[in-house]
Amino acid sequence: MSVRAPVQRPEFDVVVVGAGIAGLSARRLLMKRGLAVCVVEKSRGLGGRVSSRRGDGWTADLGAQFMARLHPEWESCVPVAALREVRLPKRPEYPRWCHPDGMSGVAKMIAGDITDVVLQSRVTRIERGSTGWKVVVDTDRKIAARAILVTIPVPQAHELLVASGLDIQPDLVAAVARLKSRSCISVVLNSADARHAVEVSNWPIFWKEPNSELEGIYDQNRKGIRCAQRVIVAHASTSFTAALWNEEPERIKASVGHAVNRFMSSNGLRAGWEPIHVHKWRYSEPEVVHSEACLIVDPDAPLVLAGDAFGRASVDGAFSSGHAAGDVISRALSGYISSPESS
Repeated sequence: MSVRAPVQRPEFDVVVVGAGIAGLSARRLLMKRGLAVCVVEKSRGLGGRVSSRRGDGWTADLGAQFMARLHPEWESCVPVAALREVRLPKRPEYPRWCHPDGMSGVAKMIAGDITDVVLQSRVTRIERGSTGWKVVVDTDRKIAARAILVTIPVPQAHELLVASGLDIQPDLVAAVARLKSRSCISVVLNSADARHAVEVSNWPIFWKEPNSELEGIYDQNRKGIRCAQRVIVAHASTSFTAALWNEEPERIKASVGHAVNRFMSSNGLRAGWEPIHVHKWRYSEPEVVHSEACLIVDPDAPLVLAGDAFGRASVDGAFSSGHAAGDVISRALSGYISSPESS
């Protein structure tokens, strides 16, 4: 008589692909409910497009500049006392918030004392296993889990699903393919001219679409970041980003710097802002947003998509999406420690 070998339990309950705000939000809830979580992130740090850059005497946010705090769970992980309030000129009744050390500080606060993260590792394929899933990373490591949450930008999530060759309903794959994202070039500029410090005290915190080449100019000092130098960040418009995308970094910096200084001069303001850093966001923000907070690809062995393309295209939307996806997965796996009301 043959004896069937016991089925080995996967290494983790959940693998979260992507350590942006959605992935960190989901991880926080899943761990709170007693589940073992592993986060896999292709870059060197946490936060995704909530990213800050630091230099000699300056700090600047390259992606998201501030955030709303609509989800009730914000206060438990990123208390308002740790943030700076940003009152937008045309909508002062809707406050936004930034972290005084840069928006990446928000991601670090959500993550807490994180140890269950695999950095600089890109997920290349998802495979079905006997007790759930296996995530294959580009180091040839396979990580087994009962459930998978994918929070990377949706175009990358779509590529991953297609490359994995999974048996997924065609309408779900088509729904993911429709969620397009746009690109953006971000340039940091600073000034050693002391006269700028006086002049910018009368500036708005940011200019929205100041001209056809720029989507926005954001004053890092006035919005509340602690840094010694005068620093602004310019986001190139979609068309200007496309025109510059394949250029060398120095050419990009010069072109965006010229656009910024031309705008300043044409508005009677002092030019002379020097571009010091450039960053390309291939997937800057969604152009199309899915109506639900997350997308359940497989409800049985949970495979779920989440991020800022689900529900609301914002930092708060990403946080809410990750929390919703974490709730879906923990309920599907059942047996978590905390009660649903404690979420």
